[in-house]
Amino acid sequence: MSESWKELADPFIDLANQLAAEGKPIDLVAGAFLYAAARYSAFVTLLAEEEGHARSRDAQVEVVVNAFRADLLKHLGQRPIG
Repeated sequence: MSESWKELADPFIDLANQLAAEGKPIDLVAGAFLYAAARYSAFVTLLAEEEGHARSRDAQVEVVVNAFRADLLKHLGQRPIG
């Protein structure tokens, strides 16, 4: 059985919670995670371009933005989050 996205994401969420527990400002932690997600998404996009499997950059940005928006709205509707 392959790992799910949630199982892969849990260690990152744990790290964010640890950083917040250590006193790092939540907006700084959130910004760092957004930066890291954007950076890694750019890496994946560039890798796909090199391998000839890429959408246009604009289309790929739309895919990432739409996925983020959908997940954010889903999680905002959950109480409690966790």
